[in-house]
Amino acid sequence: MKEEESRFYALVPASGVGRRMGLAVPKQYLRLAGETVLSLTVRALHDSGIFSGILVVVSETDAWIDEETFPEGVSVVRRGGQTRADTVVNGLETLSGGAVFPASGSDWVMVHDAARPFVDPADIRKLRVSRARRDPRDADGGHREGSVTRPPDSRDP
Repeated sequence: MKEEESRFYALVPASGVGRRMGLAVPKQYLRLAGETVLSLTVRALHDSGIFSGILVVVSETDAWIDEETFPEGVSVVRRGGQTRADTVVNGLETLSGGAVFPASGSDWVMVHDAARPFVDPADIRKLRVSRARRDPRDADGGHREGSVTRPPDSRDP
C-alpha cells in the first residue's frame, strides 16, 4: 500500500491584544505600507505555494478580523486562548478535527506568528523541501500528532 502523501498547513496564532505595546490596536492589525501586519504575514505564507490551507486563529472578541480579506485557502476561527500556546493548541485541535481542512495524521503543520510579516516565501519552500528529505521518525524533530517534545533537561544523562 502506498503511503499517503503529506500535506502542509500553516497555523497563524493571531489572538494577542498587544498589551505590552500599550496601543489601542493589537500589533497584528498595525499598518505597514497600507496593509495590516496580519495581511502581510498571511500573504507571505500563501505566496510560498506549499500550504493546502492556512488557519488564522483569533480571539472570540477580536474586533478587527472582519475587516481583513485573505486569499482563497485561508480560514479564520475564533478559538484564541489565554496564551499563545493555548491558541496554538486550539488551532491544532481545529485542524485535527477536520472541520476546516481535511487534515490527517500524515500531514504537517507549520506555526508562524501573525506579527512576523517579513518571512520570505522562498525560505518557507526550503523548509518544505528539507522536511521531505527526512524520515519523520528520525531523531532530529520530525513530530507527528500525539508525539511529545520537551526541552533538554540537565538531569538527562
